[in-house]
Amino acid sequence: MEQGKTSTLFTCRVLAPRCNTLGSLSSCTPRPAPSWLRVLSLATFKAICTLACLAALFLAAPLEGQEARSHLSSDPRINHAGTLIQADRFTEALSILRLLASSDHPDQVDVLFLVGLAALGAAQSPETPESERKGYLDEAIAAFHKILVGRPELARVRLELARAFYVKGDDGLSQKHFEQVLAGNPHPAVAGNIRRFLAVIRRRRRWKGYFGATLAPDGNINAASDAKTVDLWGFPFTPDQGPRSGVGVVLW
Repeated sequence: MEQGKTSTLFTCRVLAPRCNTLGSLSSCTPRPAPSWLRVLSLATFKAICTLACLAALFLAAPLEGQEARSHLSSDPRINHAGTLIQADRFTEALSILRLLASSDHPDQVDVLFLVGLAALGAAQSPETPESERKGYLDEAIAAFHKILVGRPELARVRLELARAFYVKGDDGLSQKHFEQVLAGNPHPAVAGNIRRFLAVIRRRRRWKGYFGATLAPDGNINAASDAKTVDLWGFPFTPDQGPRSGVGVVLW
């Protein structure tokens, strides 16, 4: 990549990993709601999912002052990996990109950015086992962070980092990076969608404060043994009270 120029990976490629086609909300498949979110009404949940999907679709609009030109790496493996990501074949892309990331590749920034996108896409894929999602998210976050250590001005990378934290549920760090991009006066379309993400984060924080209570009958509320004698450390003891019934309160 020529010095002083930014790859179109950071300007033109609009990827929505949770949607099969760009610009189509009908193809989005939102992740199952966490337990604290299930207290919401179905209508409210659908509205929030739609908002998040809209933001993901348009978050990567062209940023102010960046070029919107076509760029292909001189390495066909990188271009092939990018094609695989656009086809939602994230694990295949990662198998190529991880090898390139471990070498001293001249297009290392492009490689790491694609690693982040592929790992983030894999984390959100319905085909990925739940036990593997956190590992993919951590890989995406590490790749984006490594780029920003040397190139902190790349707003598109910071947006993807913020989105990775958002998907992971780390709302504090997600908000921090979204607000950092917002402070740089990005394109109005980007700024508007960052504000939508921030609004969802604020709502999620309020929902996390929800708790419920219910009455629960218990046939042994004092947790006493029904035996006439019990052995403690090898010695027999006679309990001074037996089990009692009652009603308690369960909080969640």
